[in-house]
Amino acid sequence: MTRRQFSFLILGGLLLAQGFTLFTRGGYYRLYWIPTSLLIGLLMAACLLAWNHRWLRPRFNLKTDLPLIGFLGWAALSLLTSVNREETLFEVIRLATLAMVYFMVTYALPEEEPGKKVLAFGLFGLGLAETVYGLLVFISEKPLLHLSWLELPPPQTWVSGTFLNHNHFAGLMSMAICLGFGLITSVGRRDQARSEQIAERVVLAIPCAAMLLGLILSLSRGGWASFLLAIPFFLALFWWNAHPLWSRVIAVAMVMVLVVLVFILRVNREPLLRRLATLDTLYYQPEEMTISDRLTLWKSSLAMLRDHPWSGTGWGTYRSVYPAYRLGNTYQGVDFAHNGYLQIAAGMGLPGLGFFLLFLVMLFWEGFRVIASQGKDFWALAMPGILAGLFAILVHELVDFNLMLPSNLIFFFSLAGLVAGRAQELPSR
Repeated sequence: MTRRQFSFLILGGLLLAQGFTLFTRGGYYRLYWIPTSLLIGLLMAACLLAWNHRWLRPRFNLKTDLPLIGFLGWAALSLLTSVNREETLFEVIRLATLAMVYFMVTYALPEEEPGKKVLAFGLFGLGLAETVYGLLVFISEKPLLHLSWLELPPPQTWVSGTFLNHNHFAGLMSMAICLGFGLITSVGRRDQARSEQIAERVVLAIPCAAMLLGLILSLSRGGWASFLLAIPFFLALFWWNAHPLWSRVIAVAMVMVLVVLVFILRVNREPLLRRLATLDTLYYQPEEMTISDRLTLWKSSLAMLRDHPWSGTGWGTYRSVYPAYRLGNTYQGVDFAHNGYLQIAAGMGLPGLGFFLLFLVMLFWEGFRVIASQGKDFWALAMPGILAGLFAILVHELVDFNLMLPSNLIFFFSLAGLVAGRAQELPSR
């Protein structure tokens, strides 16, 4: 088996894993078949390194790889002082295996076509498939699949796809839409007729519009806010990279807005209007966690960090430790801090959070370096959209826990691998 064939095998595995985790809403603690799949993933990663070690050795991008390895290593060290070593071991294995997605995308998939480009379009297609399913359930008001082994959410007044939590669906949509923006700006060749280039961009703009509609109808205020902040971030990088005629940007935006408005005018708008009316009251339903509840959770997380500043309570032990730090009348059984950064700090301590933040800083630095190269290839033009997708999910993580779900974390690490994989092809400064 050649390296290219092995790379395509890894690519197929990534897409299957992404689709399966999407279809199981990310895999919660009760899905105890996950350790088996994680161990298989570790074996695949070991085989990959052994097969390609001579080719990989001079290609590592230490700017991004070392902080990520430090983050994973500190998560493993938290096992020594964990309050629940069984949970920590389970979560460390899962985190390490999902992080392997980053290394596989960065180093296993070839840079030349199809390679990483297939993965980019595959991720975009998975986001579209999730949206189509969610919209069909929303319109029909009944579940489309009846599988005894697969628990899918019932029809709701919002779109959640195959996710139980509509906020996690919104997080996936934010990444997929921004990735779509990058693909729109990067398609087309110079030798193509202008009409053909426009047609390709319109073909990609329509799925983006469908996913934007899904994001709006998800009624996730965190998803709305993070996506709205990602738009100017994308436009700033887009302008820096290409200096395009704004008429093209406006034309694509008009196609998307038109598709969304036509659909919204033909559906029941009452849930959307009710959700918009809650923006000044900061709550929607009594059973939904409010801003006040989140603030209380964050205070509890800071208390955990104050008592365990260096090693944390052990990665993955938040739900075991939370009852001892519970404040007021907040929920008794809470699995997550509803803030990804506080979740990392509480579980791993300040060094773990520092390694993760350093990884993010270096990842964006490498993405900016790709854009600054002033290249006109596919990846230089697509990079603003990829970075905007990462930016959107990281903003959303301030009030939610999207990256605690394998489905969204695989998507995140796949985008990160695309950034680092392109950056390591550039000459170092």
